[in-house]
Amino acid sequence: MKIRACPRCGSRKLALMELPTERESHPTSELIDNVIAVRYLCGDCSLIEEAVVFASEEEWLSFQENRKRYLRI
Repeated sequence: MKIRACPRCGSRKLALMELPTERESHPTSELIDNVIAVRYLCGDCSLIEEAVVFASEEEWLSFQENRKRYLRI
């Protein structure tokens, strides 16, 4: 089971956000058409970014422990 988490705080409380296509945000641009940028809004720290994807619960827990360890330094 894949687990998605916030790259900043490691929270799994994510809401999928579809940002506007390049043409919608820049109407004069003809380089990119029909591209949707997928980002997640973190429910804990409010970061809007791509999610980090883990293959298992163990990988996510390891990420959380390492993140906490480096934040103490």
